[in-house]
This record gives sequence, C-alpha cells and structure tokens, in this order.
Amino acid sequence: MAEPWADIPIDTKYFANVDEDQLTRGLAALENAFVNEAGGHTRFPGLREFVDLNGRTPVYVWADKGVGFRGNMMAVTGDGKVYEIGRQGAARDVTGTPLSGGRRPSFADVSNGLLIAAGGDILKYDGKETAILSEDAPKSSFVGYVDGFTLAVEDFSGRFQHTQPGQEDVWEPLDVFTADSQSDPINAMLVTPFRELLLAGSKSFEQFERLTSGEVPFFRRWDAGSGVLAPHTLTFADQAAWAVNPKHELVRISGQVADPASQDINLLLERITDWRDAWAIEVQVHGQYFILLQIPKAATPYDREGLTLIYDYRQKKWSSLYGWDDDRGEPAAWPGYSYCNIWGRHFVGGAGKIYELTSDVRANDGAVQRMYCRTAMMPTGELSVDNVRMQVKRGAIGPNDTETEVALRVTRERNGKRTPSKWKRKSLGKMGQSARLIEFGSFGAGDAFQIEYSITGTAPVDVMALQWQATRLGL
Repeated sequence: MAEPWADIPIDTKYFANVDEDQLTRGLAALENAFVNEAGGHTRFPGLREFVDLNGRTPVYVWADKGVGFRGNMMAVTGDGKVYEIGRQGAARDVTGTPLSGGRRPSFADVSNGLLIAAGGDILKYDGKETAILSEDAPKSSFVGYVDGFTLAVEDFSGRFQHTQPGQEDVWEPLDVFTADSQSDPINAMLVTPFRELLLAGSKSFEQFERLTSGEVPFFRRWDAGSGVLAPHTLTFADQAAWAVNPKHELVRISGQVADPASQDINLLLERITDWRDAWAIEVQVHGQYFILLQIPKAATPYDREGLTLIYDYRQKKWSSLYGWDDDRGEPAAWPGYSYCNIWGRHFVGGAGKIYELTSDVRANDGAVQRMYCRTAMMPTGELSVDNVRMQVKRGAIGPNDTETEVALRVTRERNGKRTPSKWKRKSLGKMGQSARLIEFGSFGAGDAFQIEYSITGTAPVDVMALQWQATRLGL
C-alpha cells in the first residue's frame, strides 16, 4: 500500500538570518516569485521594453501618486538628461539645463512646475524645458512641497530652506530651519501624504509639521534616536515611513517608534558593506503590496553585484528578484534602477531604457527570468523518498508551440554527507493545460532532505502545492 502524500511547506518564510548550513525550516531561497495569499508561489511579473532612450546610464522614472506631471511620466538619465514620456511611449527630451550633482534624483511637483534635484543646482521644468530654479536656492539632493511651501535640504548640513507660498523661485536667507536633535547632517527628506515633513540624519529622525498661523511656518513635533543609513530608502507605505537604519535593518517608522521588518534576513543585510545608491519604494502587483528594496553595490549569493529584495509587508515575507547572465548560466542583477506607477500600469527604469512591469511576459527584456525555490535542509529521520509531486497552474500567456518546463531535484543528507540528485525535468504543458499534478518519482534514502525547483520558460506559473510520499526506514 502506498504511503499517504504529505505536504512540503512552501508557504513559509524566506529565512536568511543564519547560514544556510544551519537552516532546518523555512525557505533558503525564493527568487522571482512570492508567497501568495493562498499559500502557494506566484511568479513575479516580467519586464517588457516601453521606451529606448538610446543610452546605457540608469534611468530614474517618476510619476507621483500615479498622476505624473501634466498626466505624463518623467524620466531622468544618469547623464543628467530629462525626458517627458507620454502614455504611448513617445519620449520628448526637455533638457534645457542638464541635471547636475550625480546622485539619485528627488522630485517635487510644485504649483507651476516640477522641481528636480540630485546634489547640484535645483532644476525647474515648466512644460517647455529644464532650467536652474534660482541662483539663490541651495545645492540640494532633496526637494519637497507642502501647503504651497517649496523645501530643499542644504547638502552636508543640518539645515533646510523654504520659500514663501507660491514663490518657489524666491529664496530668502532667513527662511531656514535646523534639524538639530543630533549633530548629524540631514541626509534624507520625505513629505508624507499627511503633510508631515520627515527629516533624517545618520543618527536621528525628526518630524516637522506646518503651523497654520503665525510667522513661523514649521515646528518640530518630535524626534527619535533612530537614523537613516541609506537616504533613498526613506519611503512611505502602509500609513508609515520606512527606511534602512544604521543597524542595516529595514524599519517601519510610525511616530517615534521604529519597528524592524527585516528580522528574517538581518544576517544578509548586516553583511552588506556598501549601501551607496540603495533605494526603496512601494510596489503593488497581483493585489499584494511590497516594499522593493535594492542595494546595487551589495554582493549576491552568486558572487555578483546588485541585490534586489521584495517584502510583502502584510504577510511579512521576503523574496528576491534577479536577472540572468546567459554566458555564466546563472542569476545576475535585476535590471531595474527605479519604479513608478502611472495610467494604472507599472514602469521600471533600466539602463538606457524604460520597461513596463507586466504580467503579459515572464522574461526581463527578453532575457531569462528564473522562478526558483530552495527549501531548508529538513531533518526527517531515516526516510526513503518514493515520489515527489507538484501541483501547478500554468497561465495562458506564452508561446503555444513550446512547453514550459519545471526542473526539480532533491539533496539528501546521510551520515553527514549531502548528495544532490540530478535535475528531473517535466513539462508544464501548453496553453489551455492550466492545472496539473506533476510527479517526479523517487529520490532515494536519507536523514534530511532539501528540495529545489526551477522554472525558466515564459509562461505565468503558480506553484500551488509540493508534496512527497516517503517510507520510514529502520523500524
């Protein structure tokens, strides 16, 4: 009589807070996929070219609150050019004065234009072409707008300047405030949807609010001892601010309380030594909400540079995004540098290009997008694995003349020695063969087992369940 099928848990968390050799529960890897609310794995959307800007430098896209500027998306390239992008992908170079400073740009939609700053002169775009906002405005990496006031952080100082309402090009020397709860320069600024002004340094975090009467327009409501390590990781989602703090933790900041959200991957984050150009933003796909956190200079488990993580803040689960290196046959950095939402669609700035993040494709600009999972080495006692099966649902997108395959292998540990099996490959079927139970057969005996699966075809895939039949030995 056959043994009953037992579930292999795949709805557990990706866990990287211990070395993998010590991991006995959870997932050791979940790439280009996430745990859906039914407890299975859903493949992350792919990237399709939307605009080619004929360059190789990073493209930073912007469309605040899904509206953009005059209903269009804005884009800044790493060499300082500014573009206005229409709904159909028409790109207009609006660079009068190039953006200077060389940092990741900050944007602010003001009463009669768009302001852009990246560490040099603040630029204003009025719908015609970019120009320097004012010779009196500070050199700045962060600009903002609240209640008619235009705000700019003075780089490498603890001060931020402001204009009078509706006068974004008039900067008076006395219209300045200091964030001085700690002796750290301001390195990040965020204006929240609640009209709060958040100012961060490496040691501290302060909230300023608008006064509706009197000569002083702002007052400091509170300060906190937790600072921000990577300035552009300061973002807003789930009714709170989020940022990476000096302890290398992603934290949710509400009031004066900063709650860590990265406990499951703290060891991975602690080992990162270069946080330059790191950024974070909220992304909503497939009805689930994520914080996308990218650390471009961080080493990946594949000895490459460029780590991109996504955090489902409702389920409190992490996974990772990767591109693909055909020459080496292994994951490379995910090819995105920025993200925005406009026209009910999702866009990602790449190297000289703008991509649409879409469920219509499961490739990254034509390159392989590998959906991959690896469990922990699960201690079981002495078992013989007689069969493994996967319940999958293949979507109706993708070429109908080819079949997407899933590859699965099992690593078994016996007497302290780990032996991986060969990959077994099975078809997921063509379009119309949507839900299938795929059996992979036996994988031998051991005291502990680790299971991996890999899907590299172009079809949308949901892995609904993973199960095995096993016989207890030594009884």
